[in-house]
Amino acid sequence: MGTENTGNGAIATLVSQVIVVGIKKIAVGGKSIGTIDVTDITRTRGEAQLLIPEDIAEIDEVSIEGNWDSGVAMPTLGDVSADVSAVAGDGDTLTITWPLFGTQTVAAKLTGTGFFTKISFPDMENNTAQEGSLTWKFNGRTGPTYTVATTPAP
Repeated sequence: MGTENTGNGAIATLVSQVIVVGIKKIAVGGKSIGTIDVTDITRTRGEAQLLIPEDIAEIDEVSIEGNWDSGVAMPTLGDVSADVSAVAGDGDTLTITWPLFGTQTVAAKLTGTGFFTKISFPDMENNTAQEGSLTWKFNGRTGPTYTVATTPAP
């Protein structure tokens, strides 16, 4: 799929809440569209189904995993009070920024409104760093929109 690189340098930011963890992994997920079976009864055994795409895409949740800091407040689950746009209930805006690759000058970004749906607290055990995770759900009101990185013309 192009130039290989690690995720080092990726960041996740919010407009009105703060994510203060040593981020170790951002699992962005993806976007998919289902199908609708429109096969009629004239089809016979062994023939393929007739399928059409659904109208609305489903957007996966985003998981942000990192080192736990018990001295930092966690974001509020289900909080849509931020209203970062003119539409009531939009919630906060999450922006995930990819690291720059090669000669890119502007990083790729995924931006959209939503809310946190889960906080996973760390296990506590000897000789192991405490790690937790936050789960974010885009609400579809604004985005998510993926913006490709830019590379200067030669």
